[in-house]
Amino acid sequence: MNRRSVTVVALVLIAIAVPVFATSTALRPTFMTPFDPQGGFEVQALVNGFWQHVGELKYDRYVRERGLTLPAAALAAPHVRIRLVQHGGGAAQIDRVVLGETPPTRVAGAVESDAAALAARRDNDVLDAFGKTLELAFPGRTAETVLRLAARVEPKVNEGLPLAFPPANQYMPLTPDSAFYRYRPVAAGSAPSWPAGLDPSKALFAEFCRPTTGHPDGVTYGWVTNDRDTLYAEVEFTPDNTRDGNKDFSSATVERNGQMREFRVSEDQTRWGHPSFLATDRARYHHKLYTFAIPFSELGIRSAKEAGELKLAFNAYGTTATFFLIPAFHDFGIIEPGKTSSALIVTAANNFPTLVTLDTPYFTRGGPNSNQFTLTDVTCHDGLSLPANTNCTFEVVFAPTVAGSAADTITVHAHTAAGGPVTGSVNILGDGVIPIPTFSPLGIALLALALSALGYFILRRR
Repeated sequence: MNRRSVTVVALVLIAIAVPVFATSTALRPTFMTPFDPQGGFEVQALVNGFWQHVGELKYDRYVRERGLTLPAAALAAPHVRIRLVQHGGGAAQIDRVVLGETPPTRVAGAVESDAAALAARRDNDVLDAFGKTLELAFPGRTAETVLRLAARVEPKVNEGLPLAFPPANQYMPLTPDSAFYRYRPVAAGSAPSWPAGLDPSKALFAEFCRPTTGHPDGVTYGWVTNDRDTLYAEVEFTPDNTRDGNKDFSSATVERNGQMREFRVSEDQTRWGHPSFLATDRARYHHKLYTFAIPFSELGIRSAKEAGELKLAFNAYGTTATFFLIPAFHDFGIIEPGKTSSALIVTAANNFPTLVTLDTPYFTRGGPNSNQFTLTDVTCHDGLSLPANTNCTFEVVFAPTVAGSAADTITVHAHTAAGGPVTGSVNILGDGVIPIPTFSPLGIALLALALSALGYFILRRR
């Protein structure tokens, strides 16, 4: 066989060796979508003195129950011992974990002193599980085989806006023309002994809240009173059943004579009050309460007698929040030019207590690569009216025509019945990537054989 023949054979073999294609990877942040798993729990079982991997349970922001069958050897022991190793996502909580329907007799590794009792029931009273390894013990020699875990894992980045009270202020900055509650201080008031003695019938407001972040629905209450020198307020934020440090806060805004002053309380900001985390008669699970004590002097008032009518508005936020568009971010990942991604369903949710109407047109595009993304109406359309607690949807797909990163911002525009503007945006990303050819294992072997043969004949010619 001459050199030309060997070269031809080698090239043919190389061509045969390239039947498989793989895409390149992109180093980019992964933005959350509301129904995609954000993290999970590795389940391990103690079998014959060794921890054995049993499986993985994935979770998103909503509390969902997942089940996993345990190995027979673990169940046959006098005590069934399980480890839950949390990984991925942001904050993570466990609402219930049972073997069949049997709760654990012991939970080690939790910060809560009553962890076993908290894990026994699905009741919004949750265990903090983020980054933790929890070891649980159950009665052994049981016929039950399935471990059931009700849990949630939040995204690393939480989007959304604080819950506004009055709700008519949702999604809008506060101005002297915003909605307010009215309160007239009494000259002969006295300091309260909150949270003891809070009476819903005497609340300044009681507003039902439906967060879009996976936290429980619930009523938020607000009480206001005063003594001669101080305005007191208490906000009981029942939807916030997780303790997230300084991410959790409440603010009270006081408007008087066209001037507004905001006072914020969090675990780090305690000048104007303090937060608590406890169960009450209004919500039997642990949740956030915020106590405010605002001197009248901070409002330019010498005493309650001179205060007159005050206008008050409140915000409450934690990882408990609301947003008009769901999701706020989505990364389509890598798509080959000429192909189309699966559809992203975007929901415009009216969480106002009143009618919201989409503008005409109801959306604008603000990204540098809007032509790479296609938007299709599903139930949303120009001029659509959304009653309270309803929604509409549209679809977005990534259909790159060229290689390269692409981004777009879709902003939905609407207005309330009173004419106030409502907007929400979803930021979308994608990568158009041309496939990079790679060798299959067979192709690599044939290529190596061809190159060896070529090298051998070249050496022989010399």
